[in-house]
Amino acid sequence: MQVVRGEISRIKRENFAKAAEAVGYSNPGVGVKSTVLHAIYTILMIPFLDIGPIVLTAATISFLGLGAPLGYADWGQMLAYRIYTYCPHYPYYSLSYWYTFVIPGLFLFTFVLGWILLGDAFRDLLDHIKR
Repeated sequence: MQVVRGEISRIKRENFAKAAEAVGYSNPGVGVKSTVLHAIYTILMIPFLDIGPIVLTAATISFLGLGAPLGYADWGQMLAYRIYTYCPHYPYYSLSYWYTFVIPGLFLFTFVLGWILLGDAFRDLLDHIKR
């Protein structure tokens, strides 16, 4: 919500908004016709930028044992299960079952990076459309 409010206040300070006011548009006219149309790009970008941190937070909470109940397929639980099951001695980490933490870690990394790159491409597309 703060991002949208900041974006609207930034757009109202732009030259085209000042020019529209100088021509004779009232403040509501400028707000509806130009401000909202320019702020819609920011509103559309917020979900793309928030999905990665949300998934990382959910995996972290699940890794700590505070997330979904045991038995659900969750990346955090998969990583935690590997550490607590195969490595009962804390300083000693066996690499005999390397795939039990590498595969969920790679999927988590790829998922988050994919959403970030998809959001970046979508933002570039919207910037190209806006021009």
